[in-house]
Amino acid sequence: MKTIIFTYDRLDNLTTPMFFEKDNIEHTILCQSEEDKNKFIAEGRVNPKKIIASGNPKGLGFNRNFALDMLQQDEWALFLVDDLKYILEYENYENESTENLDITTQNIKNWKDSFKKNISVKKFMERCEESIKKAEEENIKLVGFAGFNNPLFIKNKWKYNALADGRAWLIKKSNLRFDMNVQLVDDVSWSVININSGGVLINQWVIPDCRRYTAGAYGSKQKRMKQRISECKYLVQTYPRNLRFAEKAGWPPFSHIQIKHLKKYSKDQKSLF
Repeated sequence: MKTIIFTYDRLDNLTTPMFFEKDNIEHTILCQSEEDKNKFIAEGRVNPKKIIASGNPKGLGFNRNFALDMLQQDEWALFLVDDLKYILEYENYENESTENLDITTQNIKNWKDSFKKNISVKKFMERCEESIKKAEEENIKLVGFAGFNNPLFIKNKWKYNALADGRAWLIKKSNLRFDMNVQLVDDVSWSVININSGGVLINQWVIPDCRRYTAGAYGSKQKRMKQRISECKYLVQTYPRNLRFAEKAGWPPFSHIQIKHLKKYSKDQKSLF
């Protein structure tokens, strides 16, 4: 399985490739210009043999489609951000007898540390293979992982047709393409595209965490806000039955959107709509 790590200009503080080098796992680092590539090599934090340049203009969506073009039809790949901090998982992942934990608001204190087991990239790749097997059984082409470790909201191992957080994706190459009108909230866009084309699977017992919005990314939160609001409005207009605006603490109006859950998922109904 190919692993593709997306980066822009995080020259002196990218971290994800180091995890893969440590465990000797094959990977490709994808930046956008030859100039950027040479800067990364000169900085000395990446393996010169592992980094390639797409030649695309700035914008993560452009490189997402470039990465899809690196795959064969029906091939699976792991897409990752460049600022990984660690990967956590449910502490009893391998030995748990149920896929639906009995976690409630009354007993959540008993579970507060249950999703903080640190795992290696090697172990994470095993979880990826398991998740791909599950997705194949249900003809799903996008797998995500938990974006937070609040036990109350990730008590079920598998979740369907929800946001696949863009920090880590498993993607099966198909005829689907990323929308070039969306460069900053591409995980929302890509999740909805897949929901409407077969479904999304989330392995909630695995939690890749990263730094987010730090120097060296595609711009700070403040610098990105105008474009983000524009993209959110575009997506709500494009997918009114799938998406809605939502409030988020510390964020201005129209800068945050959510996926609607209009119907309960069933195996016979891969798409919500």
